[in-house]
Amino acid sequence: MAISFIILFLFVCYAFYRPNRAVLACFPISLIFTTVPLVSFGQTNVGLNLVLYVIAIFIATISHSGQSLNSCPYIKPLLFFIICFVAIFFLGAYRSSVYPLISKIATYSFPLFLWKKLRTKDDIHYILCVFVLVSVLIGGYTLIECFSGSNLWMEWLQSQTSANIYVDHHDDIRFGFGRCNSFFHFPIPLGDYCAIIILFFLFWQLNSKQFIFRNRVKFIVFVLLMFISLLLSNSRAPIIALLLGLFFVDIFKSKKTFAFLLLGGLLGCIFAGGYIIQNLQSITGGGNENVGGSSMDMRQVQLLYCLNEFYKNPFFGAGFNRLMELQDESNRDLMGAESQAFYLLVEQGLLGIFAYIYGCVKMPTKFLLYGKKYFKFAIFFTFAWVAADMISLTTGLFITFPIILLLIVLRSIQLKIL
Repeated sequence: MAISFIILFLFVCYAFYRPNRAVLACFPISLIFTTVPLVSFGQTNVGLNLVLYVIAIFIATISHSGQSLNSCPYIKPLLFFIICFVAIFFLGAYRSSVYPLISKIATYSFPLFLWKKLRTKDDIHYILCVFVLVSVLIGGYTLIECFSGSNLWMEWLQSQTSANIYVDHHDDIRFGFGRCNSFFHFPIPLGDYCAIIILFFLFWQLNSKQFIFRNRVKFIVFVLLMFISLLLSNSRAPIIALLLGLFFVDIFKSKKTFAFLLLGGLLGCIFAGGYIIQNLQSITGGGNENVGGSSMDMRQVQLLYCLNEFYKNPFFGAGFNRLMELQDESNRDLMGAESQAFYLLVEQGLLGIFAYIYGCVKMPTKFLLYGKKYFKFAIFFTFAWVAADMISLTTGLFITFPIILLLIVLRSIQLKIL
């Protein structure tokens, strides 16, 4: 795992040189390493992104400058998530290793410390530039993977650990095409990432007084790169998330906006319309139809199984990683059970379900103070995330991903950038 230590070393060096910017860059950079192991202890693989979060949290904690953590708009739902995770760990029916709990605490507390460092317009500009850079790397590597027919990053990950989560999906044919992973361990998170990033930067470009893309052509190229990467993931959930999220756009805001969106819609219909429709139809396709994934009947079987597990431990769930333990070759019914809803039912029970709903409700309601335009965006942005998370599984991407993007929007409104 020498490469992981080299990446960690470079981040630590940058943290010594520019500590505040290291905190800001931590989250976007970590999205490249969502399932990259740093070191192993028995069956537990400590992720590189967890160590990056811990370092960033430490830097923000010892720093005297920055905003108060109490001023973070999402402090209550984030702390509530953490409290619920601790309760589920100790009161769940099955006790997993402590690593999932530590990982969740670090992941869900990190947005608070990131908020502390989102102080100025320059901070906003910097983190958005890092997001663009990371997105271009992810999209560019998706194209390389597509044209080369191999994923060297995935092959390296497979050589680093005995875990079977790193799977090459080029031979997983759906609608006549294979599927790309890019830096993610599975195609679906790649598509979900691209959908959320398109929605976020589209809103930013349409409303911001401080453009990240001053050249409109560069922005169009960026969106096309993300959209092509989404299609190359060959996943259905990201398409629904993107289409749902686009409802925030006021297409009649201006003639330029209308023309831009009309052109984009026409190009999308011409080059990908049939593929998108075929994907959407496959979700509700016939019970025994081979859709290259779970059909509606398969989802119903998976739901019934998870409900049965839920009734055994309704309040605190079975504990973290329990569903993965059930998803083995001896239980074919659960193979492909890739919805966050199933994990909530089995592993976290009513407490986890309530925490998730509370977090989703709080995400858009914080925008009520700032006007209809922002609230409308937050509503459909949240809907897009929930659709992606519930239709399939956003492994490596947590609800903290859209929360952090919404925190950037909220801080930008306060700084009068938006």
